[in-house]
Amino acid sequence: MGEMEPKGRITLATVAAVAAWVDSLDLDAKEHACDELADTQPVALGFVVHLSHLGVSIPDMNHILNVLLVVAECFRRTAAKPLPQITKEMLEAAAKKTNAMSRLLEGESTEAERVGLMMVDEYPEQSLFAYVMGYMDEKGLTRPSPEDVHAVFAVVVFMEAFRQAASLAQGLAE
Repeated sequence: MGEMEPKGRITLATVAAVAAWVDSLDLDAKEHACDELADTQPVALGFVVHLSHLGVSIPDMNHILNVLLVVAECFRRTAAKPLPQITKEMLEAAAKKTNAMSRLLEGESTEAERVGLMMVDEYPEQSLFAYVMGYMDEKGLTRPSPEDVHAVFAVVVFMEAFRQAASLAQGLAE
């Protein structure tokens, strides 16, 4: 029996191509991509930029913006229609969902680890989720410091908000 393809519309190939594209951007091109994101998804970008007020360092903000660009582009490339703008309400709903899951994962118990694995297994866009969490870990943004907790929380929230926007674009309102 072979390995199963992860769930979701966003394939491993799409994530890899988009991540390579973002990595290839020089500073001017990255600034241009962020400007485009500010035009199309100002609330999502503002949500991420606010992390600097919570103590997230400038180098870490750069990594988080890279993740945001990958997430936004993956959903843009796979949506049949243009994504609607992410609203404050969408971010709040995503934050509530993320908070509920975080409460289940508190502690170092085997149960928390089991629930964490279930979250990865059940996330609708597994390839993207795996890339994002791997990237965050590789860049040292998954330490238990308050700044890293804010960063990981924000990344999961905006990923979920983009997933909601993609569902709305597909006509699959949740």
